[in-house]
Amino acid sequence: MRELEARSAKVMLVGDGVNDAPAMAAATVGVAMGRAGSDLALDTADVVITRDDLSPIPAVIALSRHARGLVIANLMIAAAFITHLVAWDLIGHLPLPLGVAGHEGSPIIVGLDGLRLLRDAAWPFAQPVEATGRMALRRLAS
Repeated sequence: MRELEARSAKVMLVGDGVNDAPAMAAATVGVAMGRAGSDLALDTADVVITRDDLSPIPAVIALSRHARGLVIANLMIAAAFITHLVAWDLIGHLPLPLGVAGHEGSPIIVGLDGLRLLRDAAWPFAQPVEATGRMALRRLAS
């Protein structure tokens, strides 16, 4: 792991035992298996999987990348709103009700935009399997 991190690689380690805890602490992201995992592994890990199933990990990684992009976009939207309001106030006269509505409206728009992660389309690599109701991974055609 040290060798990989020396090459600036990001390391995710999945483990469940006491012997995995030091490696999980050293990894960029530590994932513990919850059902059979030791308490030390659960405390050390950044992510705890409550079932003994590793199949959702690629879907969670894809979702986290999507969420990161959405957070950056939402920060840009909020910054654009505030910049526009400040410029409007400095150049002309911004009526107070419009300033308040714009200032309070930007977090509402950002929050509503963040709700897109709750849609099924936000999970492009996971599909529910009809028989079990569990998530099964599929590879999208490029």
